[in-house]
Amino acid sequence: ACCHQVGGIYEFDELDAKHEAVVQRLPYFGRSGGADHIFSFHYVDLFPSWRKHIPHSIFLTPETEVGFERSLDEFTEDQSRFP
Repeated sequence: ACCHQVGGIYEFDELDAKHEAVVQRLPYFGRSGGADHIFSFHYVDLFPSWRKHIPHSIFLTPETEVGFERSLDEFTEDQSRFP
């Protein structure tokens, strides 16, 4: 999702909707409310409604390349200077 946003393929609202749609299609998600599901996020700004859809799930937040560990609020308009 990060690459799709930085590459200009999808806007944030589109990515949020895509994440929601994927969660709704997970066949075993409802069995435990997602508590037995693991999601990996480079930065949660790509799925801002996660608290509504996957609040009980497990999150992995991997160390990322320089620049991507920051919130979107900290990015300048020129994101091309980030790898």
